[in-house]
Amino acid sequence: NLATVQIFPNPAVNHLTIDLGINSKEVQVTIADISGKVVYRNSIKVSKTSNRIDLSSLVKGIYVIFYKDDIRKLYSKVIIF
Repeated sequence: NLATVQIFPNPAVNHLTIDLGINSKEVQVTIADISGKVVYRNSIKVSKTSNRIDLSSLVKGIYVIFYKDDIRKLYSKVIIF
């Protein structure tokens, strides 16, 4: 259930944690910059509810994180500085 997805901290500096909660299946996570260029893509498995993503190679700015499972697609914004 993607309704349980949480991202923190936001704003972020060097890393971002994605917490899928306990009822999540595999989720495709994509991070894109404001122009739409994909800068990160990975599948997160249910067996690992909390996932840390290294953001140290990204430039400061606003990014959009897309979450997709078998049923839903959601997105949220994150600021990196």
